[in-house]
Amino acid sequence: MLRLMLLPAALLCLQGCAREGPPAAPRATAIKQSTPSLRFLHSYPAQAAAIPGLAALLRKEGLERLAEAGQDSKVVSFPPRNGPDEVEQVWEVSADTADLLALSSTASTYQDGAAHGYFSYHTLIWGRSAGRPLKLSELFSDRSGVPMLLEALCAKLISERETRWRERGNGRPGPMACPKADETDVAPVAPRGGRIRSFLMRLTGDETPDGYAGGSYEIEAPATPALVALVKPDLRGSF
Repeated sequence: MLRLMLLPAALLCLQGCAREGPPAAPRATAIKQSTPSLRFLHSYPAQAAAIPGLAALLRKEGLERLAEAGQDSKVVSFPPRNGPDEVEQVWEVSADTADLLALSSTASTYQDGAAHGYFSYHTLIWGRSAGRPLKLSELFSDRSGVPMLLEALCAKLISERETRWRERGNGRPGPMACPKADETDVAPVAPRGGRIRSFLMRLTGDETPDGYAGGSYEIEAPATPALVALVKPDLRGSF
């Protein structure tokens, strides 16, 4: 049975009736389904639900993932051997400023009978003035902004990888190329109600030379004054 929870629910009122009090504030939204063959969850926070264009985008994405998951669940054994397929993506606020709303999510999928589940990281940066998602490069007025940021993140990534290898007694790892801007997940990070202070890069093990066994990475680099100086002037107030 499909349960589509869109909060707040619309209040039905006969024509001419009086409205009592201010309209309800937007709340978190979740699209859910639970059947013997599929458990599905796609949700996003109230801050995203309050932006019509963004809410429509995330709702469309969720319904498309539900349709895809429903088709995939039909091709596995039934009744399930280990339980239903599980598909989940929960969007959370990474940064909420006057100019930008950045969301991060981990999308996870487990199919009945698989040895293990799979997951991926995602970031969505919504430009309030632009009224659309922004690429990481669109935060900067200077072309060197993204390379500078990725260089800082990559240096920390290589250091963390070397530390993991030493702790496992594997010696020194082989070379690793820095991820490209369009091949990795980088999110602006701000404390609640504050300005963006750092950027977070997240990688699954499959995105590194070490593969699944190498584990995932969460690498954070500060938004330094030199980097902020390269941010577009109309967005610099968020930093």
